[in-house]
Amino acid sequence: MFKLKDLIDEKKCGIGQNPEDTGCEPASGGKGKKKDKKSKEDEPKQAGLGGGWDKHDGPDSPDDAVGSDPEKESVIVQGIKQMADKNRGKHPKDQEKSVEVDGEETTNLCDVTVPGTNLFCGDNKGIPRAEMPQLKSKPWGKGEGEPWVLNDDGEWEPTKFEETDEEYAERVPSSQLPKDEKGEVNTEDLFKDKLDELGIEMSEPKPMNVSDLKATQNELKPANVAFMVDVLMTATPPPHKDKEAEDKWKLSEKLREPIIVSKDGYILDGHHRWAALVALDIANGGSGDIEMMVKQVDDTAEGLVEKTNNFTKD
Repeated sequence: MFKLKDLIDEKKCGIGQNPEDTGCEPASGGKGKKKDKKSKEDEPKQAGLGGGWDKHDGPDSPDDAVGSDPEKESVIVQGIKQMADKNRGKHPKDQEKSVEVDGEETTNLCDVTVPGTNLFCGDNKGIPRAEMPQLKSKPWGKGEGEPWVLNDDGEWEPTKFEETDEEYAERVPSSQLPKDEKGEVNTEDLFKDKLDELGIEMSEPKPMNVSDLKATQNELKPANVAFMVDVLMTATPPPHKDKEAEDKWKLSEKLREPIIVSKDGYILDGHHRWAALVALDIANGGSGDIEMMVKQVDDTAEGLVEKTNNFTKD
């Protein structure tokens, strides 16, 4: 016996079905228009991207500000811009390390506050940058490890010791994984698998307002942030007239890749990229309209940091 459902072509649109909504095939035989897999609503708002410094020098009024003090925000933008101008084209070792904001110099952007917000590092978890987990980073080198110590030049570096190749491979399993052109290993997918084993969910990338995210670490290097903001400000989308412009846009895209955050909005990895987008948010005078893509983990900041550190040590 034939059943009614056996006579129905499930690929054909039924009465009231829209091909754009369901992906069904119109009765006329045309394919119809399917929705894009990625809705525009899932794309982050990033006004001012590639617009240049001249048109983005901070808010003009309280309504344009991210926080409550447009004058202070404009001063912050000018300090970062001046650092970007001074350091542009210089080798990192020759770059300025401190930024001047409101007549005071600092080598840590966490010392700079945006009134009316928790930016840049209000409510941070007090973790030094050197102790933060890195899911996309260069593995420990052979004979290098914790604790981090200050060298003779006043810079942080890992403790040095001797070990065999076999000991190194056993101590740092990630050293055996494929690396990119910078020698970095991306272990995000492996970490997600580990979270799945623990029954902890990590969301698919979704947009969140950068001013709603919070720093976990208590250190931000101004030179790093200034460089990244400069790229975000000056890189333009295709078509490109030369390879330099094309490479700068590719770098801008990398800077805007998703970061991992806790359920309470604390950043796990990618603090400097986030801070650069915060600076763009302040500079464009859009009253806090910049977003970035995040992968949100259903765990607190403390729990996430602990689990990530255990994972990277394993």
